[in-house]
Amino acid sequence: MIWLRVLVASIALALVACSSTLSVVEQADPNPLVAAPRFVVLPLDFSSVDIVGKTEAEYLAKQEPESREAFPSDKEGMAKAFAVALEMEAGTKGLTITPGAANGKDFVIAPKVEFLEPGYWGGAAKAVTKIRLEIRTADGKKVDEIVVKGVSFKTQTGMGALEAVQASKTGDRGSRMNKAAADAAMVLVEYLAERTRG
Repeated sequence: MIWLRVLVASIALALVACSSTLSVVEQADPNPLVAAPRFVVLPLDFSSVDIVGKTEAEYLAKQEPESREAFPSDKEGMAKAFAVALEMEAGTKGLTITPGAANGKDFVIAPKVEFLEPGYWGGAAKAVTKIRLEIRTADGKKVDEIVVKGVSFKTQTGMGALEAVQASKTGDRGSRMNKAAADAAMVLVEYLAERTRG
């Protein structure tokens, strides 16, 4: 849990310099989110994710066995990083965002991962994710729909190109995915903070 706190803090300092974005697809007017401080967030949905132009099955078919076996854990870590970053950052904005199922009383955030670039070497290790989010009332009515892009960008100082390529193909992928998800979560919290203020 400590590593996630450090991760969230470091991303907060880097947000201005990164290429995180938010696009509004649909937004309810009048705004029903004013003074609505409590939300529940559903688990990340990877069911139709595009991984660099491939389905998950197509992407995994091209991976080495070790990388293929690690991918389910990488997705679990990404989902956890997203949920924890949401919960922690929300607290700094006076909001409460709790992972779980719809409870019939709080607004619901339904996140679906649309695109994932797990990371590559190009002078730096970079990962990108796009998450489409529906914000719904407690009874399931859609209020807002947005798309957030999260980015993990880290220059591999002190590492040769060959070493960096190897790192990008193995366990370092999960770390990059976690950071991109946490970055997306922080963009979402900024949006919700604005919407709940009215």
